[in-house]
Amino acid sequence: MNIPTYLIGAIIFVIGQSVTAIWWASGLSSDVAALQKYTDKTIPALEAEAQQCAIEIHNLKKITEDHHSIAEAIKDLNVMRFQIETLQSTIDRAFGKEMR
Repeated sequence: MNIPTYLIGAIIFVIGQSVTAIWWASGLSSDVAALQKYTDKTIPALEAEAQQCAIEIHNLKKITEDHHSIAEAIKDLNVMRFQIETLQSTIDRAFGKEMR
């Protein structure tokens, strides 16, 4: 039986590619196993951090919603302070500072 040389070359090429693919896949598998160790530790920490962020976002949303009522209360306090200062100045002019 006479085997052509191009067929022997093709077989050697395919065997070389197969060995290289197996070697690369085993290296990739060990990299994935090493990453799995890190993800087992980091995913619970990331979940806890995500939960804390969700709570803070909820609180910020609540503050944003209450912003209008807080602004109104501060405006009312400023008006009340102005009225008290006006009343004090009127009392001071009418009766003098010793009345306080």
